[in-house]
Amino acid sequence: MSIRSFRNTARIREFNIGPFVMKLARLTGTEEAKWVNRVAILSVEQCDARSKTISSIEDEMKQALVGYETFMDAVDADEEVKILVKSSKDAETILEMVIFAKETDELSVVAIKGNIPVSQIMEVAEMAEELD
Repeated sequence: MSIRSFRNTARIREFNIGPFVMKLARLTGTEEAKWVNRVAILSVEQCDARSKTISSIEDEMKQALVGYETFMDAVDADEEVKILVKSSKDAETILEMVIFAKETDELSVVAIKGNIPVSQIMEVAEMAEELD
């Protein structure tokens, strides 16, 4: 999926943080920054959930994410969050993670590439549960 393909569409904001900026983040950032090589964000705001824009993004995502595994799927009254991952062959490392969050009139997609240890993701999930 190319988030950049939607960059000139109305009501869509696209951000891309490439390897150079991520290297700078590693120098001054946290321990976790070393696991991430690239982050891309797509944000669609104030769109009707039935709009062609949201539908076309969802369709392109479905095609691009074939082969990804569902890591988490949560649905609330008017919000849906899915996390899909592509893991290494030994399943100990997440190579790509896509977070898909959809509300009534908003859609956000965050794509993260890197070498993220699954154990670290589980640790973050446990910390989040403690905050609830």
